[in-house]
Amino acid sequence: MAKKMNYEKRFYQKILKAIDREDKNAFYKEFNNAIKSGKMTVSQTRSKQQLSFDATWIHVISGYMKNLAKIVNNPRIYMQAEENVTPIQSAKKINARSVQHLSSHVQLVHEIRDDGTIVPNKVLSTTYEDTMNIYENRFIMTLISKIAAFVEVRYNQITGGVESYKIDHLKINDSFRWRNYDVDATIDLKVKEKVDDEVSKKNMELVDEILTIRAYTRGFMQSAFYQTMKESGARPVTPPILRTNIITKSVDYNSCLKLWLFLDSYRELGINIGVLDKELEFDNDFIDDVCDMIMLDYSLIAMNQEDREKTYELYPYKMRKEKEARVDTEELVVEEQLDTSDLRKANPPSISEYYYQKMKTNFKSEFTKQVNSGISYKRSFLTIYRRMLKIENGVQKEILSGMEQRLKKQYPTKVKSAAKLTYLKREKAIYQQVLMVKQADVSSIEAHLRQIEKDLKKYEAQVPVETQKLRKKQRAKALKAEKKENKDEETQD
Repeated sequence: MAKKMNYEKRFYQKILKAIDREDKNAFYKEFNNAIKSGKMTVSQTRSKQQLSFDATWIHVISGYMKNLAKIVNNPRIYMQAEENVTPIQSAKKINARSVQHLSSHVQLVHEIRDDGTIVPNKVLSTTYEDTMNIYENRFIMTLISKIAAFVEVRYNQITGGVESYKIDHLKINDSFRWRNYDVDATIDLKVKEKVDDEVSKKNMELVDEILTIRAYTRGFMQSAFYQTMKESGARPVTPPILRTNIITKSVDYNSCLKLWLFLDSYRELGINIGVLDKELEFDNDFIDDVCDMIMLDYSLIAMNQEDREKTYELYPYKMRKEKEARVDTEELVVEEQLDTSDLRKANPPSISEYYYQKMKTNFKSEFTKQVNSGISYKRSFLTIYRRMLKIENGVQKEILSGMEQRLKKQYPTKVKSAAKLTYLKREKAIYQQVLMVKQADVSSIEAHLRQIEKDLKKYEAQVPVETQKLRKKQRAKALKAEKKENKDEETQD
């Protein structure tokens, strides 16, 4: 770098020697005075730009990689039984279930021999196949995709470079009068230089860890486990995550659940750009050099215009009309009809597992407090449910209010009524969708209520029978105890 700067310095010194500051026509002094008498501003700054990472997410994901790798390499396998009615000669295995099935399907009997032997034509055969398509493995498959998306977003943010830079910025503005001309001069020059410091070295180490995580994740997606799950048509899981015995009791699966919760709770990109600035001083000699630079730029333009004046005169002028901002009121009142089916398929509606668990814990805790304080289950539940609806309606109003404010800012004052009409049409469409969702929810509740009423009738019929059995058992026990007592008394006599 030192040699390069010496080259540039020597080159600039040659330019300065070529400038005749003591010319006989006094052009230099006159022009120099015109430049300095104008409105000149000169600023010279040096900035240091540093990119820093939040290593929390890197270390957390790295810490759970070994648990995820164990599952991918040795996933849980479930033995799935398949029952098929096949010809007797093709049946591989016959068990008690086959006999039970044959007794209720006599049409499958071919003949009954004199000795009582039953010869079936077809029989129920059970075959067992290993499958990985269970909920816990679907959870792991979805987690791998979730990690890949999480890491890829942050990886793309750092591909532009992780080094620190030093930037020298020179900015000059001057407006002055020269003879019959008004001259506006602007020079904006930035020189960026890479700096090797401790922050850059640390960033490179973290980038290596990110690349390792990225490589692991891509390896998981190419693994036999992941590909088999995809080929079997396994569906991704959506929150809330079921706390099955395997997920809660297995160390590896439970660690993956914790990783899922962390990914949901971590909302930052984890990348920060710090910029340090300082003003650089300059003296009168530097100002003289700046004036020389402006003079050279002006002289270049003047010389070019003079040498090519005849050629430029041949070029015709073209009228340039400034575009005016205009709002088409007809378009404002047209309701947008968007086909969002593809978007829904690509991004299925889901909730954050982390925030779901937080809300669930808070509401359950509040419910328990109310019940423990003597409030009935019914009243406690209704209180909590009303609070949930209040939060839902509050979010709904905030979103709609924000949409209305954006429309007011977007449209000019003259078409405020059209903007309001557009808002009302959109609000109507939204509430129609809300009503459909609510009706579907009500239908689901009504179906559940019908099932409860059906179960009530069933168990109301069973209770008297069970009560009679219990009373009979109690009487028999009391009678047995009475006989034993009488026998003991006879023995004593």
